[in-house]
Formats: sequence, structure tokens, C-alpha cells
Amino acid sequence: MLLVLTVLIVLAAAAALILQDHVVFTPDGFYFDFQKPTQEAQTPDTDIGQDDSAEDVPLVIEDGSSNSPTTPDPTPEDPVPGSPSEREPFSALLATPEQIISGETLPTSYDALAVTVKGTDGVMWVADSMNAENGTADVAADFRSALSGSDTYKIAVASALLDPLRPRYIDRASALKVESGSIWLDWDYCSWFSPYATGTAEYLKALLQSCADAGFSEVILTDFQFPTRGKTELINYGTQSVGKAEALASLAQQLKRDDLTVSCLLTDTAAAGGADEAAGQDAALLAKAFGKVWVRCSSPDDTASLRAQLGDNAVALWLTTESTAHNLPDHIFEP
Repeated sequence: MLLVLTVLIVLAAAAALILQDHVVFTPDGFYFDFQKPTQEAQTPDTDIGQDDSAEDVPLVIEDGSSNSPTTPDPTPEDPVPGSPSEREPFSALLATPEQIISGETLPTSYDALAVTVKGTDGVMWVADSMNAENGTADVAADFRSALSGSDTYKIAVASALLDPLRPRYIDRASALKVESGSIWLDWDYCSWFSPYATGTAEYLKALLQSCADAGFSEVILTDFQFPTRGKTELINYGTQSVGKAEALASLAQQLKRDDLTVSCLLTDTAAAGGADEAAGQDAALLAKAFGKVWVRCSSPDDTASLRAQLGDNAVALWLTTESTAHNLPDHIFEP
């Protein structure tokens, strides 16, 4: 009897071991499932613990091609919008920020728009990197908003080194000074950035960036010179390794950008004779550094000598009288 009981216990244990892989528990109890697992169930889930570092082997087709992903050929960099390489010389009307805000229509005889974004009063209509007190126009945001709605080629005009606010009150280290260290002021009690100061280049770079952010494709720097009005003999330039002309040309080189055309307005003396020693402007050096220079004149004929010296494309015209001449280089009319 004992032997029979022992055999039954062994058989029950063996049955439990065999059946344990087939028992399925449910909320109502359990049942046995004796179906053979499908091939899909036997295939391990390769998303878990899969070696992502293994490279796919491309399928080679009979014609020699492959199903491996292909990288498209790089396309050449797009030209700068409005750059000389993709446009004809422009004809621009010089407007005020107030005219832009009011929504005045650009005459159809002009295909570009020039706007003074910083004048000799130091007030800016684009973002001011130095946040000078009273240095930004009250309605500057309205101006930038109105400007953004225009697809016209836009040129910003900005006073560069003449600034009655920033070198006098904020970046005094970059200001022109007298021997005592006090800020030098011209006849109009305006301070000037020193072309020799490192901070001057940084400020002008920030100014150019503000113009680009506002949608301008070109910037004309006025007052890009050493001061000539006032007691300039009192200015202490210290010991410098280069002269005025070389200093301005070096500063111009630092301002070159791929996405923005930068140039400067010549003094009347530099425009007439090719150089202005007191202002430090050498037309040839500046034209080489910037690519072109601007001349204020009443007629294109007034620039014949300078264009012969520098080349027609290197001299742009700031006209004070409307011209009906054809085949003009880049030009602006100032009403």
C-alpha cells in the first residue's frame, strides 16, 4: 500500500512539472493550453537590447545600384540677398523713419529705400547694444514693425564715430580724449569714438548686427573719419604704430560681413582729391576695404575723376539733385 502511495506521489509531481508550462490563469480560475507556439511567438523581440551600432548591409541590385541611403549633393551657398552678384545697381530714395511709420508709398522711379537709423544726435531707430539713456527713439519699435512689411531692398544710414552719447557716458575707454584723460568734444559738444580703440570696432559690429536684424541688406556709415571741427590739436592719440588712414582702413576691414554690404561716405575733401589727411580718409584704401565708397554730389559728373581712379563700381552716388542720367552706379537721392 505504501509503495502504491509513493508511486502516485511521484506521478503527481511529474505531471505538475509537465503541465506548469501549459497552465493559464484567468480572473475566473485557470485552464490548460496545449497549443504549439507560433513562429511569431518564438521570434525574440529585436527592439529590446538590439545592437543599434550594427550597420545595414545594402542590397546590391543587378544593375549595380544599391538600396542604401544616398546623401544629396551639397548645393552652393545662396548669394547674399541684393548683393552686386545678383542685382543691378539700385536707385534709392532717402527717407526718414517717420515716413516709414506713416506708410508713405515709395515712388515707382526708385527700387530701393535708404533710411537714417542713427543720426548725429546719437538716437537709434534699431536696437541699441549699449542701451544708452535717451539713445533709442520712442517709436523705434513701430519703425521696425513697419519696415518688416516691405520687400524693398533696404539701406541703413548710420553715424559711425560721431556719437554724443555712448563714448561720452557709457564706453569712455573708446572715446577720444585730451591729455588729461577728459573726453574731447567738438564744436557741437559731441564726443567721438576713437578709431584706434578696440571697443570702437565691437560697438560698430553690434550696430551692423542691429541693422541686419531689422531687415537691412546694406549699411552706409557716415562720419567714418577722425574729427576735423573743434580744437583737434588737443586730442591725445597716444603712441600709435599706424597713421590715421591706415587706422580707418583697418577698422573697415574688421567690419566686413558676408551677409551685409558695408560702406562709408567720403568727406568732400576726400571725394574731390582722393584723400583727406585731417579726417584720415584715403579713398583708395577705404574702397579696397569696403568694396565701395559714397560721394555726396549734385551731379554724377562731379565724381568723374574719382571714378577714373577707383573704378565705376567702387564709387556710389549720394545725389542732392535728382538725376535722369542712365547707367548710373548705386545711387541715393536725398530730397
